[in-house]
Amino acid sequence: VVHHRQVQATTIISVVGMSSTSAPCKERRLAALSRSRAIFSIVLLVPLVVLHIHSQKSFTGVFQQGPMADSSTVQEALVIQEDGKAIAGSAHQRDNNKDTQGQSEKFNYTTFWQDAMEKATRSLESETKRAPSPCPKVYVYDLPSNLLDKTSKSTSFGGEVTLKGDKDKIFRDYLHKTHQYSFPSILEERLRSSKQCRTLDPDEADLFYAPVLPASKGIDEWDESCKDVTGEMVRDGLSYLNSTNACRHFFAVGKGHVDVHHCDGWFSNPIKELIPVQRLAYSNYSFVIDSNSAHRYVDNDTTDNIYPNLASVPYPSSLHFRKSKTGLPHLSAKAKRNVLMSFVGKYNHGDIQVRELIHELCIGYKNESICDFVPKYHAKDMPKARAIFCLEPAGDTPGRKSLSDSITFGCIPVLFSELTDDVAPWFWLDWKDRGRILVPREEFVAGRIDLKRLLQSIPPALLDLMRTTLSEKARKFQFSLDDDQEDGVRVVLDNLHQQVLEKEQQGLCGYR
Repeated sequence: VVHHRQVQATTIISVVGMSSTSAPCKERRLAALSRSRAIFSIVLLVPLVVLHIHSQKSFTGVFQQGPMADSSTVQEALVIQEDGKAIAGSAHQRDNNKDTQGQSEKFNYTTFWQDAMEKATRSLESETKRAPSPCPKVYVYDLPSNLLDKTSKSTSFGGEVTLKGDKDKIFRDYLHKTHQYSFPSILEERLRSSKQCRTLDPDEADLFYAPVLPASKGIDEWDESCKDVTGEMVRDGLSYLNSTNACRHFFAVGKGHVDVHHCDGWFSNPIKELIPVQRLAYSNYSFVIDSNSAHRYVDNDTTDNIYPNLASVPYPSSLHFRKSKTGLPHLSAKAKRNVLMSFVGKYNHGDIQVRELIHELCIGYKNESICDFVPKYHAKDMPKARAIFCLEPAGDTPGRKSLSDSITFGCIPVLFSELTDDVAPWFWLDWKDRGRILVPREEFVAGRIDLKRLLQSIPPALLDLMRTTLSEKARKFQFSLDDDQEDGVRVVLDNLHQQVLEKEQQGLCGYR
């Protein structure tokens, strides 16, 4: 447990925590969290003195996990060193922190982490193990040329790249230059090559994938492509569509749903035969993101009517796993990370208020080991492999490719909007509370939260649980290179099939 107290104008951090095994079972993790919550209450009354962080100095081993020990072992969560020795803040540094303390003094960091720990505990307690099941059988249409993109593009997973500094070749065979809009072509490639999920017999199909206009495209290209495709053309191209199995069919677009609003007749405002068809996009609800706000509309009736049966999927990450390799060392809770937080992106678009403040704070820390600000994305130079926390403000849409990269690189995502928190529920709803941090946006833009202070005060038991959770669940938030019972493609197919079963039971699978 890390707790802040103000003593003689100096921020004092007290650290009490439990070490854990490298692969703790669910019961031990729950016990550790329970003990940590109890300590959290006691520590409010006990003035423990520990290290003050000197942000002007370089540090190594931030939050490195110590050796395994029994539950009574006291573990320092913050290992801040200069020339191998622990350091405390100087008088000069304390003066520099006064403004930050003044801005954040009204925010209760202790209560924030108490609430986070309680939610994480409930998430762990309520998780149920699903028994392995056969993959739903999918028939992939060979569509006529008038339903395909006019220009041929190299999409799907993209070419393999090498991560800078990856001397041990940890990411070899995994890291690709994947285009952020390539989900439909990735899905098509995986299904066509699948030995577990594909069927060539439409009579035994649980699902039917119609890869209409599957190439990666921006908004202008989507507008142009959709002008030439009507609902009637799509309907006529689906030779096995009938009045009883329409809900077994699905479309996918590699954009937010609002970006394909010109695809009238099939994806938006569908003709009656295509209303029951399921739709996949990077968003599935109405929202507003501009320079002054980032929120979700309460009433989504309009979205549901224009884009029926719509579900959101995450952007493809740059990392793509293989079923044959499950022990990925970069996802280990004991993997060394020497940067506290990282932000990959620009600050002049999307949720500008949050992004500008993140930029201001990062620059103000004057230490890339505290906050690494990377304005331009390069797959081969991923700071997410080095950071403990990855800042994920909303972009032009609620979801970001960066979020998928953070999770698959084992970097704990820090969100600033419920918009982003609502993205792709099929993929992480049951473990999200122990796999990400949600910063209250209004408190942050008001200047009451200092990110360094917040993230350095995370309880060690919660930090360990979050890193362990990502190591176990990251596979579900990415699309593997081959058949994988635990990846995002399987998540998509299982949930689509579940929707089919529910609609058939309700008599809503077909059209009249």
